[in-house]
Amino acid sequence: VLRESERRFRSLLEAGPDAVVVVDAAARITLVNAQTEAVFGYPRGELVGQPIELLMPERFQAAHRNRHAGYMTAPRVRPMGDGLELLGRRKDGSEFPVEVSLSPLVTEEGLSIIAVARDITERKRAEAALAARNEELRGMTQQLWQTAKLATMGELAANIAHELNNPLATVSLRVESLLAQTPAPSEDDRRRALEIIQQEVERMGALVAGLLQFSRRSTHQISTLDLREEIDRTLELIHYHLRARGIVVLREYPPDLPPVQADRQQLR
Repeated sequence: VLRESERRFRSLLEAGPDAVVVVDAAARITLVNAQTEAVFGYPRGELVGQPIELLMPERFQAAHRNRHAGYMTAPRVRPMGDGLELLGRRKDGSEFPVEVSLSPLVTEEGLSIIAVARDITERKRAEAALAARNEELRGMTQQLWQTAKLATMGELAANIAHELNNPLATVSLRVESLLAQTPAPSEDDRRRALEIIQQEVERMGALVAGLLQFSRRSTHQISTLDLREEIDRTLELIHYHLRARGIVVLREYPPDLPPVQADRQQLR
């Protein structure tokens, strides 16, 4: 039975999409899977028996030894270096961003630690590209407002609409690319965040259309709206902004809250 359990464990280990490294209480590697070889560039024969610090930059190794000792006093399932930017080191010395999850494993030989590592290089590149585009959009918005003093409201609306159309298209394509690259299901939270970004891009597109209508003296899109739904939806769209600032929103609705006649974009 023990051999069969060990065989199943090793089969699951090899089938995993991420690098999996098992270390003993002394932080020495006892087992790795094939993905570890692919990610870090070492054949497993060169890893087994080596300290786990071999897979991280030298400048972090001393600190990690202290953290490992602390973890062994109260082992539990948790991410490694929560809130820190972690880096892995390949055999050729190159470094790359990585996410690591830790889990304790009790065997006949004693306590071991399972470390699951994921290379997040592509995700970081995509996030950096999106952040650069957002910064470009902020700069463009500032320039537009600087010229607002010399423009009438109609001219300003037309300028904003035309200036935002091209970067909006670029941002939309970038977000679609991010969504296509995001793995599932372990990336559910990040995928949800990207879906909200996509919805915000669509909302900005609607605002551009509204600005063009305003510049042509067109009427707003008035419809009957349920305030509960509109408030809940708006809070969902800005959920990540609120959470990042530690803001908690409490809301209560009266039972006789009536619908309203309004333009949805203006109301939000």
